[in-house]
Amino acid sequence: MDESNKSETGATSPTEQFSSFIRGLKLPGVEVNEIVASQKKNIEAFTKAMHAAAEGAGAVARRQAEILRTALDQTTEMVRELTVPGNPKETVAKQVEFAKKAFETATANARALADLVEKSNKEAFEVIRRRTSETLDEIRKSLLKKNGD
Repeated sequence: MDESNKSETGATSPTEQFSSFIRGLKLPGVEVNEIVASQKKNIEAFTKAMHAAAEGAGAVARRQAEILRTALDQTTEMVRELTVPGNPKETVAKQVEFAKKAFETATANARALADLVEKSNKEAFEVIRRRTSETLDEIRKSLLKKNGD
């Protein structure tokens, strides 16, 4: 085993180091294995929440790229239509129609992006909320178990 990865206590992993530290405190009535298990669950929950947030950010980026492609296509089409010689009133009408369509599209896209961000945030928050509730239950049970001894 590579001795350079060991701490002063001889523990190699962060979990082992944490366990060794807590045991070294010699706190009466403290169940080290319960604390370590709880902390592992906390880390797993935070990892899951960060993964949900990263997935949400990826979805937003993909949607933004899609919006940009669509906007460029629509702009190209508008320029093509407006460069054709014709009646000035029809050209103005086309410009107004394009502006209206662009505004409606931008509003819909903004709403879609906001919905994606909201969904991502809700998923990440739910993971943390659930784990916080579990942690409080674990603490309550531990205290009740100690009082029952």
